[in-house]
Amino acid sequence: VLLDWPENLTAQEACLAEPLGNGVHIYHLTKAWKPKTVLIIGAGPIGLMCQHALQQLGGATVYVSDLSPERIA
Repeated sequence: VLLDWPENLTAQEACLAEPLGNGVHIYHLTKAWKPKTVLIIGAGPIGLMCQHALQQLGGATVYVSDLSPERIA
């Protein structure tokens, strides 16, 4: 499905909608457990959006792991 985005939203901002949607979805899947500490394996766009959602919405302490030194930096 293709959706139009608001004219005041740049393409760079719009391309983050799908990874952020994944992060928010993970938060909703885990919120019943009320996790205090979470490990995310993979520091790509979806992993980082999961980190952000779990920290901001759930208040969890989040650790992110990745094999790529560039992504860890």
